[in-house]
Amino acid sequence: MANSIAQFNIQFDALQDRLQLRLLSTDDEEIRLWLTRRYVRLLLKALSDKFGPLVEPSGSGLAREAAASTGVSARFSDPYMGTDDTHLPLGAEPQLVSRIALQEQPAGEITLLLGQEEEGSMQIELGLNRQLVTSLQAMLMEAALSAEWDLPSADVAEDFTEHLSSVILH
Repeated sequence: MANSIAQFNIQFDALQDRLQLRLLSTDDEEIRLWLTRRYVRLLLKALSDKFGPLVEPSGSGLAREAAASTGVSARFSDPYMGTDDTHLPLGAEPQLVSRIALQEQPAGEITLLLGQEEEGSMQIELGLNRQLVTSLQAMLMEAALSAEWDLPSADVAEDFTEHLSSVILH
């Protein structure tokens, strides 16, 4: 994505049993990605380790509660801004994420890398500040709750801990 993130949207697809992450850039390009339960769990754990856990789920509205508790000015009620004219550089079908990595940046920001294992395949780099991370964490948790995935918000199964000790999560 050539420009900054304008908006992101996360929806549960029951048929796929995956979350669809839609990233809209300020230059009207949209990237569509599939996130599996396993990768959502890995991503939430990594973001929680770096930025702290979200509040424990207390029912609906988790994303709004979490954003409000950290002062993030997220607008979860705004409709998604992508249109039929939005450019889809990777196509209309979401790409399956099979590689996640975090790289620390100055001033507490991170670069989130979402991609595929195969050499030369899709790789997206997202620069995220604290506010965007909090919004992403909250939206992922709310979508996981909607999917009835029963993901813990802070404590994740120990078998994933070894994946988080290096920069590349998978």
